[in-house]
Amino acid sequence: MRWSDAMASVGVRDWRRKGTCSRAEMGRQASAGSSRTRDRVANTSHASALLTITCTTLLSHLYLIRTPAMGWNSWNLFACDVNETIVMGIADKIKATGLGDLGYQFINIDDCWQIDRNPDGSIVVDSERFPSGIPLLSNYVHSLGLKFGLYSSAGDFTCQGRPGGLEHEVVDANTYAKWEVDYFKYDNCWNRKENDVAGTKARYNRMRDALNATGRPIVYSICNWGEANIWEYGAETGHSWRTTGDICDTFDDGLECSVTWIMERNAQIAEYSGPGGFNDLDMLEVGNGGMTPEEYRTHFSVWAALKSPLLLGNDVTKMTPEDFAIISNPEVIAISQDALGAPVLRVQAAADTGAPADVWVGPLANGDEVVLVVNRKNEVVDFELDLAAVLADGATRGHVTARDLWKRKNLGHFSKKIALKSIPAHGTEMLRIGHRGYLSGMNELLTLVIFATVIGGVVLLGRWLCLLRARRTRQIQLP
Repeated sequence: MRWSDAMASVGVRDWRRKGTCSRAEMGRQASAGSSRTRDRVANTSHASALLTITCTTLLSHLYLIRTPAMGWNSWNLFACDVNETIVMGIADKIKATGLGDLGYQFINIDDCWQIDRNPDGSIVVDSERFPSGIPLLSNYVHSLGLKFGLYSSAGDFTCQGRPGGLEHEVVDANTYAKWEVDYFKYDNCWNRKENDVAGTKARYNRMRDALNATGRPIVYSICNWGEANIWEYGAETGHSWRTTGDICDTFDDGLECSVTWIMERNAQIAEYSGPGGFNDLDMLEVGNGGMTPEEYRTHFSVWAALKSPLLLGNDVTKMTPEDFAIISNPEVIAISQDALGAPVLRVQAAADTGAPADVWVGPLANGDEVVLVVNRKNEVVDFELDLAAVLADGATRGHVTARDLWKRKNLGHFSKKIALKSIPAHGTEMLRIGHRGYLSGMNELLTLVIFATVIGGVVLLGRWLCLLRARRTRQIQLP
């Protein structure tokens, strides 16, 4: 199954809402891209969003982020044991290692920074953990050229029993704007059981409106654990929305928090991501020690290609070189941050086809495609990638080029199939496929023959002209 067929198979949903104006839809309309890209997504629900949606009202930061957010979050490793020293150290390291230049901009404090409320309802910072206060910490992060984020819950309390934001939306939003917060994550604990569609919309929209009213552009991350089919309307409210409960640092152990379980859940809803509004697969676990390097590469590859926010969840001050190489691969990050913002879709599932691996495919802004071949088996496998079966054009116009994004090398030109040998257990081959026209897609020998023929013709023509000129000169000189 090709990417466009997969898009069509999920049903034309007019991209979540018909006749409404959302962050994701405005992003798609503004980034229709090249004619080649538009041709590739024709007759799909993506094309509908790219070309036909008309919006009449646009807040100043409606599509504040056109690509998934990147940065760091404190929860996965530090949980409630977070403090200003840790946060400053993380920010320093992200700046010093160049991760900020690669796109990891947001330094986000999760739960446990708050402790109480003042009589006027304003939030009180935990002075033991953050003795210098949140404004100073925000200023420090900004001084490094990075951005600052905070957390609360759309309930009476946060998940760790700290003051929640329910019925305090306006005072909290004004406080966050005053503190120059750039990113805000809103959790789902203590929600008074208002977690059906109506209750979810009401709780999260109130904070959306309060944040918008401040006039400060703040990335709004909805964390309702994938309840009430949030992906169907999340783009009306936030810039990203969690599709599952919390992740755990394991690849596949049957738990509903493993990387493979989250992959499976998102295989069914991937089409809801797009510029300005993204499915959030939760923070990254790379570097926390629970998975093998191959599993971490697969984790990072899938998160990047599905256009999930890429928020590091490890101690970046103590990374191994191998972990750093994974999160700093510029070619994989480029897939995450591609301007088209289209997620990969799973076009072949090993469980359905009997093949040794899953295949995910998605289009890129310049007309290339990204292909992931994910080996979920506990053994090394070989895989033959059938280009006609999975690519948008089926490679029928000539050869394609393939580049291995993890080995960071070109694999050559292909017209029908690519043989992928020895994919490690739980490993992933991530390829960037470049489409070429018929002539430019010929093999090197034929191209050389054509070039030599042209050059030879030019040389012969030059010699003939020289002889003709010489003959005319001799005729003029005769007595």
